[in-house]
Amino acid sequence: MTTPLPTASPDFYLSSLEDASLDPPRKCWRIRRMKVDMRDDALLIRLDPPLLKSVYGRYGLNADADVIMVAPRLSGMYLFPINEWPIFVYVCPITVADPQSLDVVHAGEFINLAWGELYPDYQSALDKKLVYP
Repeated sequence: MTTPLPTASPDFYLSSLEDASLDPPRKCWRIRRMKVDMRDDALLIRLDPPLLKSVYGRYGLNADADVIMVAPRLSGMYLFPINEWPIFVYVCPITVADPQSLDVVHAGEFINLAWGELYPDYQSALDKKLVYP
């Protein structure tokens, strides 16, 4: 399901050192913090371009996804607030209808699809460089 994109500039960009199918970098906008069973540090985001079923269907993605969840992959990395760039994340499409209406996402309601990184700007995501404050 695709929804209209925000008009503001992206909050950050998603790319991956691990998965070339996440190239080119995707624009991302924060939606809200999410709880996932035993952790409360996930972030629901809107991304453009969306993750496509034609690319990720074999991994269980049942429709194009422009709203997904990301969560820190490494200890000491945070999304609230982001304390360093890039931040290494799990890229997780939510498989239930209307993910924006959920308060908690449970096992079986999302796919841990890929490892990715969030970057502060497009060029850093393209170059996949570490960015220091």
